[in-house]
Amino acid sequence: MKLLIQFAIVLMPAIRSTSALQLPSPPSFNDQLSRRSAVSKLITSSTAAVTAGAASSIPMPAGVANAVDSVKQVTLNSKNKKPFPLASFGLQVYDDDTAYRLTLTALEVGYRNFFASVLAGNQKGFARAVKASGLPRDELYICGTVLSNRVNGEQAAYKKTKQGCLENMSAMAAGNIDKLDMIMLDYPGPNDESIRGQWRAFEEMHSEDKTVDDLAVSN
Repeated sequence: MKLLIQFAIVLMPAIRSTSALQLPSPPSFNDQLSRRSAVSKLITSSTAAVTAGAASSIPMPAGVANAVDSVKQVTLNSKNKKPFPLASFGLQVYDDDTAYRLTLTALEVGYRNFFASVLAGNQKGFARAVKASGLPRDELYICGTVLSNRVNGEQAAYKKTKQGCLENMSAMAAGNIDKLDMIMLDYPGPNDESIRGQWRAFEEMHSEDKTVDDLAVSN
């Protein structure tokens, strides 16, 4: 099965092309968590006005409501023929209640592709919003993630990844979501053996459990 890479577009109108792009060295796992925790309060406060407006049914400004309805869709290089909207709403680090409100706002303006990472810690809030929206499940493309890169060895990585797959489905059950469109490794393991274990668990989730359609990697 071919690997798939999803680039989440979080409330951005377009992607600017770049040349001679210089990529910095990736930060450590702990640095990433620290940075995300540090900005979580800022994210929550900066979105308060938007969520308050949505909760009180204040009309969206002209040009914002259904702004992503016309975004192009593609078909991924897998056997899954379900359309993949190019505009994806990625949940950041905030609590479940905030995730609930922001997901409803994103659905209202037309987002149908969602990236719900375990690192954000709010998959249950996201799932509850999907249920509350009343939108048909087949209109949404939902990606979950598994974090299992801190164990070493094929069997240990397999068990940790398998646990992560089950935890995704447990959280998504809060919104009666019993199948994901994509599951993504937040980070690959530290060596070849570990990565083989991670991928074996993913393949089982796809082929045996049948709770996901597409498999992907990130970072």
